[in-house]
This record gives sequence, structure tokens and C-alpha cells, in this order.
Amino acid sequence: MDNLSAIIIGAGPAGLSAAIHASQFGAKVLVLEKNEKAGKKLFITGKGRCNVCNDCTPQEFIANVMRNPHFLHSAFANFSAQDAMAFFEGEGVPLEVERGKRVFPRSHKAYDITDALVHKAMKQGVSFHFEEPVLHIKDSSEGFLVRTERREYRADHVVIATGGLAYPSTGSTGDGHRFATAFGHAVTSLRPGLVGLKISEPIPSNLENLTLKNVALSYQDGKKRKTEFGELTFRRGFLDGPIALTVSSRLSNLETPSLSLDLKPALSLEQLDARLEREIQKDRKQTLHNLLSSLLPQDFIPFFASISKIDLSRTVSDFRKEERLALAKALKGLPLHFAGLNPFERAVITVGGVSVKEISSSTMESKLIPGLYFAGEVLDVDALTGGFNIQIALSTGALAGDAIAAE
Repeated sequence: MDNLSAIIIGAGPAGLSAAIHASQFGAKVLVLEKNEKAGKKLFITGKGRCNVCNDCTPQEFIANVMRNPHFLHSAFANFSAQDAMAFFEGEGVPLEVERGKRVFPRSHKAYDITDALVHKAMKQGVSFHFEEPVLHIKDSSEGFLVRTERREYRADHVVIATGGLAYPSTGSTGDGHRFATAFGHAVTSLRPGLVGLKISEPIPSNLENLTLKNVALSYQDGKKRKTEFGELTFRRGFLDGPIALTVSSRLSNLETPSLSLDLKPALSLEQLDARLEREIQKDRKQTLHNLLSSLLPQDFIPFFASISKIDLSRTVSDFRKEERLALAKALKGLPLHFAGLNPFERAVITVGGVSVKEISSSTMESKLIPGLYFAGEVLDVDALTGGFNIQIALSTGALAGDAIAAE
């Protein structure tokens, strides 16, 4: 049985980054991947375009990490977004920076990112075994014994970079959490992240895929009321779009966090009430439906009316001041009832993972089992959209690989 320097379990961005850095001085490295190809989840990120990182400062990066941000200081310092960009461009993948400093391959093809990582690893002598899921990892006096469906391998180091539970069709089925638990590591509570918000209110078919721009979604998170501004998209039974995904990952407490939608966040309640009064004075014979047509998309008006309990056929001629103010309040805070998160099948990331209390932030090595490393989504770290999660994978993988190479 050949003795390897390192076995990397998982050929996503974290595993590929770990393989490249571990093999930089000629170490014998093997990547074991259960799928038929590398980077299967990368192929669907950014709608197939792959938002590979974010051209941000360290402070901006940390600000976008939701759980255990300080654990990532060393990883990002060791392999920053700018290091990632230099790597890909050095491997012949031109990049472009879009709104919000989001970085994409100029080709808009995710496989260019995966190919660059795989080709770099292969140039450095890394071996790949695809369609070979790992069944068991055992620590022994002679190193780690890694058993697959085909055979058993021995290695001095093992990096677990298997991802989490999001998009299980790409192979993310919690293998890394199982391996970690077998070694005595704690795994925190797991839930979907960057995922749609289910609501109790029936969403009519004509609202599906309707996007509201420049709105604000407020939510109760524990004792604090918080708000996200931006775009919101209605789907069948749930809220989607940037601000819904952000809320899903920011929530620390899923116990019925009441939601409210501000349809006119640029106006104060007083300003909106004054605008309604002006619109009423223009035509006192118009119906409420006509009045709202100047404020809301046509398809959205019946949905708004059903929740606000207003009669759209009523004329505004006898509209009292209190009723006008109530309408303004509904436009500034339409109540929606949170009914849970969409499942892992629709989630971009996993919230929760291997407890970072038991991992060295300076090497990604286990504090319990010398020679065992963790990288990427398997860890209890996650971030908002914008390329930050792939950056976490690349940075933690690089740090683990560098630690192995240093030995």
C-alpha cells in the first residue's frame, strides 16, 4: 500500500485549493471525489457563471461572513480575494468585476474556473480518482487509513472538504459531518442558508416570478428588528431574490420571525400619506384600484388588497384621513407570515457545520486529531451572496494545503 502525503476528500473549490497548495513542493497528493467530475456544485453557482470571489478588502470580507467571521482572519490573510484573482488570471482565465465587486470569469462559464483548478493540480502531480466515495477514515500509528468502495489508502494527512448539505444532487450529503463526528468532533445544528422564505399567504400564479425592485423586507430576529433593502421575487409559495436570501442567512432564530414588506422605503410615512392625499385630490371619483396603480405593479395590487383587507372597487371620494393613513401604513409595512425555510435541495449553502472551536484557525488542522484538516462548507462558517462562500472555500483549502506542504 503506497503511503501518500495527503488525501483530499472532495474536489470542490476547497478540496482543489487544498490539493494545489499541499502539492506545491512535490508532495504526493490524491483527491478522492464521489462524483464523475470535479467542481460539480461550482457548475451551477452564479446561474452557471460562477461568482468565484469578491474583490473586497479584508474588512469587507469579514463583514459579509455571518457565523464565526474571526475564525477566517488567517485564512483570508494567507489567500485573499486578490490572490484568488491573480491565480485564475495567471492560469489563463480572464476575470471581470461586476456590481458589488462580484468577480466572474469573463467567459461567463463556470467550467473555466474548475478547469483552471484541476489543471493546476494535475501539473503539480496531484492524482484524481472520480466516482470513488470514501466510506471510512481511521487514524492509526502509521497515519490515516482511508477506505473507499474500491480499496484502502494510507496517508500522513487527510483534508475533509466534502461540502455541506446544500444541493445534495451535487454530492453534498453530509459525509464530512459524519467523518468529523466519528473522530469526536462536534457538529453544530445544520439548516439551509441563502434560501427562499416560505410564507403562509397564498401567492397567486400571476405573481410567480414577479420581481419588486427597491423594496425593504423587515424581520424580527430575537429582540431586534432588522431590515434588508433591494430586490424581492415571488415564487410559488415562497419569497426569493437577494433580500430574501440574505434574510434567510442572517436569521439566528427561526421561531416565527414576523416579516413585513415596505413597498415604498424611499418615502417616510408622512411623505407617503401626503402623496396619497395629492393623488386623491387629482381625481376624487377614481377607485382605490386606480389610486394604487400609480404606486404598485398591476399584478401585485389584488395580492396587496387581500392582505390589507381593502375594497379595490371603492371610490376615494369619501376616504377619511384615518383610512388614508391606514393605507399608507400598509404600503410601508405589509405583514407576511413566515412559514419556514425552503429545504436543502433549494439552498445555496449550509448554515452550521464542524465546530470551529476544535479547529486551528492558523492551519485548519483538527485540535483533536493531528494531521486531520477541514476546509470549506463542511465548517461552521458561512457568508452572504457575492462570491464570499467560494472565497471561504478557496482560502481555507489553501491554508490547510500550505500547512501540509510546510511539514
